[in-house]
Amino acid sequence: MQFPNYERVIYEHNPLNEVLCELCFPSILTITSKQPVEFHEKVRNQYPSLQINRPIDLPSPINEETNADILESLSQMLASETLYTFTSEDLEWQVSLSKDLIRLATKNYRKYEEFQERLQYIVKVFEEIYKPSSYIKIRLKYQDLILPSSLDVQPNWKLLVKQPLIPELYSQELANSVKGMRKLVLLEFEESKVSLTHGIVEINDLDRGIINEEAYFIDTDFFTEERIIGAENVYRYLTKFNQLSGKIFRWCITDELHQLLKPQSVKES
Repeated sequence: MQFPNYERVIYEHNPLNEVLCELCFPSILTITSKQPVEFHEKVRNQYPSLQINRPIDLPSPINEETNADILESLSQMLASETLYTFTSEDLEWQVSLSKDLIRLATKNYRKYEEFQERLQYIVKVFEEIYKPSSYIKIRLKYQDLILPSSLDVQPNWKLLVKQPLIPELYSQELANSVKGMRKLVLLEFEESKVSLTHGIVEINDLDRGIINEEAYFIDTDFFTEERIIGAENVYRYLTKFNQLSGKIFRWCITDELHQLLKPQSVKES
């Protein structure tokens, strides 16, 4: 599938709700066999808050030794599933680390170069300490949310979203009855797959004063399960994912929505 060569832009009314990148690798048990103190020390200036997530907390053992042995074995198994999450002071950025993945996520994404700079630093620290043999899956996910109230428009999706995504709204029999919609399309390209999920949802966010607002979401989740050796090759894939993500989003929306989002040209470095 070939998308038009759209101009790269940054939107003043940024529709991105969250962006995350996840690198999976063959299990490294030392990550969860003891707390990642060295990793935390090197990232804590940017991500000072630490949360440790375990599947469950085990009860204290009953006096019988067999029960203690069982609980000890379970404790070791559950420890291997521990997820360490490091969060920035403004709560906008998160780094997660477990025995088989490292993830960077943000709700304050502006452009890829800024995101990549943060990612490169945490991957550099991770590789220096844990020396992964390879990466067995990489993901780059963009979650866009179109909130009509933020653009001072009504949720007339036929004017905002391309027809191929919403054929139900063009049906005389269905159009007036559609109150929600969720679709999943799996696309395959030369070096990646993309899980494209989109539809109409109802948003409630009291912090933002949003109550029962109809919105349209577009999730593009890029991934490859090729075995990749070396961070430089990881970034080569991620750059391609990023370039394709912009084209897919622009293909999904109408020219009218594009203008409502107030695009600003980006000078390529």
